[in-house]
Amino acid sequence: MAQLFSNRTRDAGPDAGDVAGRDDDARAQAHERALALLADREVISQTDQKRIEATARRTNELMGALAVKLGVAPESKIAEALAEIGGFGVIRAADFPLDMPYGDKIRADFLERYAVAPIALNDGRLTLAMADPFDDYAAEAVEYLIERPIIRAAASASELEAFIARQRALNAAPASEIIVDATDTDLERLRDLASGAPVLRWVNAVLERAVIARASDIHIEPEEHAMRVRFRIDGALAPTEPPPPSLSDAVVSRLKIMAKLDVSERRRPQDGRAKIAVRGGEVDLRVTTTPSLHGEGVVVRILNRDAAMLDLDRLGLSDLALERLRAAIGQPQGAIFATGPTGSGKTTTLYAALRAINDISRKIVSVEDPVEYRIPGITQIQVQPAIGLDFASALRSVLRQDPDILMIGEIRDEATASVALDAALTGHLVFSTVHTNSAAATITRLHDLGAPRFLVADTLNAIIAQRLVRRLCPTCAAPASPSAEQLRALYAGLAAPPRAPEFHESRGCEECGGSGYRGRLAVCEILTSSPRMRRLIADGAETDAIEAAASNEGMVSLKDEAIALAAAGLTSLDEVVRTCWRR
Repeated sequence: MAQLFSNRTRDAGPDAGDVAGRDDDARAQAHERALALLADREVISQTDQKRIEATARRTNELMGALAVKLGVAPESKIAEALAEIGGFGVIRAADFPLDMPYGDKIRADFLERYAVAPIALNDGRLTLAMADPFDDYAAEAVEYLIERPIIRAAASASELEAFIARQRALNAAPASEIIVDATDTDLERLRDLASGAPVLRWVNAVLERAVIARASDIHIEPEEHAMRVRFRIDGALAPTEPPPPSLSDAVVSRLKIMAKLDVSERRRPQDGRAKIAVRGGEVDLRVTTTPSLHGEGVVVRILNRDAAMLDLDRLGLSDLALERLRAAIGQPQGAIFATGPTGSGKTTTLYAALRAINDISRKIVSVEDPVEYRIPGITQIQVQPAIGLDFASALRSVLRQDPDILMIGEIRDEATASVALDAALTGHLVFSTVHTNSAAATITRLHDLGAPRFLVADTLNAIIAQRLVRRLCPTCAAPASPSAEQLRALYAGLAAPPRAPEFHESRGCEECGGSGYRGRLAVCEILTSSPRMRRLIADGAETDAIEAAASNEGMVSLKDEAIALAAAGLTSLDEVVRTCWRR
């Protein structure tokens, strides 16, 4: 990552020494005022403000740089605060041009070092985007080089770095120079390109942008003449800036090298892991590749290692759902299943449940494919079907290790279901996931996998059916009246529908990137065991009958739970329809 802001002490050489010294105090004061502005607006806490001020006095660094380095404030907020303090404009990623003015007169290493970039020439004046618009030396140096007056504007340092890297890459080599065949010579050339500065900068920048944007995945998809890059943010895909076409193959190879995959293998899917450091914290990556018509596609799953996320109280569950879940995991033995589509947060919920009951007196073992989060105090096993270590065989081995609690990544066959339920029957607390549409349907699914009804009835503690809905952005959410179709669906079967509460809809703003949503909430229905429920399951009751009995015993359906969130203004009816409507 390029230097975010130049420090007060410069090392640009004797020709810059006197010039650099003049603006140091003014820059430091501007950063201090920008930090105070963010504290006044509660973007950062008063405690963080004092910590940064104390560190700046000790290290002689600028406070804006420290706020970003310590992860206290995003670069965009620092840029906006500096712009407001100095009366400068703000340049965003969408404002960067395809071609940089005066790219032939200003060296890229200078632009990277001082985090500045020429943006546009209007009326004889050049707009210069700067991570630190109070850096007089950088602005005056550019003004001297191009012999034109400068208009300063603030910009995010990472966006500036990505723009400069793209310009460097575009000028570095034509696409024809790096077309890759399957020969050893070309593969060696590709490895060299993958280790080159333009590719390293682009990959590092896109990974950092994804983490800052709270993306769960990065989708890199080859097309005929270009590459499409998208972030999955809050469950929805959004496009982002792709690499230059000349770097497409090298970008894929760089990600494969990071994940310790075979660069020469392009015909078969591969799966690997990597770690990166972003803003002082470690982030785990899962990298999967798949061959397609126009080349290899890559999906990077971003796994936040912040264990605080794996906390039952932070999942966003309703009070009733949380109470029922805590009661289920508090049992000494039995089975707890989580169900829902891919990406619905099942594994996160089970990990949070495990952390809630993880203590030194219990041995907890998980068997997963893959291991998503790494949790201290839990023995985690990665299945490897290629060597015969599947779920069922791994579980049989684990049961000889005297565990108290087991987590099984997924029950997908009769052998795994049998071992899991036998373990729950013989004194173990077992957690697992099953792919079904509702809590009640899980009973039928387990029976279809060969599990006897009486065994399911005897071992079941709870079934959690889960979805994730996007949380409305608090900045731009606005009241909205439901349509007639939505009202009919909301109150189907009622002769006289009650007066509808006031719902809200997404509008989109700068804070949420125009999506109208920021963050997600878990929506759950939790079916718990009871004498009546056990009788119904053992007697072979249909899914509808089990669902009706669970409702009478206090289970709130996914649909009703989601509607309650919409009525509270936390999500929109569009999200309820998208995720929880059962037609």
